[in-house]
Amino acid sequence: MKSSMKPDPWIYRAVILTLAFTVMGCLVGTVCLTVTGHEHPKLLTGLGTGAMGALAGVLAPTP
Repeated sequence: MKSSMKPDPWIYRAVILTLAFTVMGCLVGTVCLTVTGHEHPKLLTGLGTGAMGALAGVLAPTP
């Protein structure tokens, strides 16, 4: 059975941009907190790592 739905490239672009902004925001936040002498929360590390893993999963070619 063939599906009549076409994949929407804007969904993928939105997901990739959201994950990329999350990674960059966590990186910038961690650097800013470290430079000002504060300890960065572990949530930033976990959120950045998770978003980076999801980004790698989305961009990896299918076998």
